[in-house]
Amino acid sequence: MGIFDIFKKQHDISPAMEDFAKAKEHFDNGEFQESLRSLMSGFKKDVDYKPLYKLAADSLGKLNAPDEQQLFEAINENINDSNAFHSLGDFYFIVEHYDMAQIFYEKTLQLNPNNEQVPHDLAISYARRFQVSKAVKVLTNSKSNDFWNSYFLNKWKILDKKV
Repeated sequence: MGIFDIFKKQHDISPAMEDFAKAKEHFDNGEFQESLRSLMSGFKKDVDYKPLYKLAADSLGKLNAPDEQQLFEAINENINDSNAFHSLGDFYFIVEHYDMAQIFYEKTLQLNPNNEQVPHDLAISYARRFQVSKAVKVLTNSKSNDFWNSYFLNKWKILDKKV
């Protein structure tokens, strides 16, 4: 084992590894929905753990969901593609799975802090999960002067007792 192997091993350790193992076991047993459920838990723990994306794509392929499969494949191909994370966040936002939308929108902003659309959608995702303080913080830090950002920011400030 060389000096660089030490760094590689530290990088491969992830809090999502247990969820990945459960998901893989479900996948191997033909339980593709359960595999996805375990993967979602893994994404919440470590959105940067790349093996999650490949297994999600494979599970969705088995479930005959090619559009969703492509979203995960795009990230698997380039884990630093902010547009791919944005698209995945949009997918979960549209199906009203706001916990997952938050994860992928947060990653989008981490990769591209200048994105003007994501803060709005992320803030709505927070608000719909009753995390109004987080919604206020996101829109306060947003660089966009969009009317709807201002409207929601002021509305949520009132709800957050920050008039």
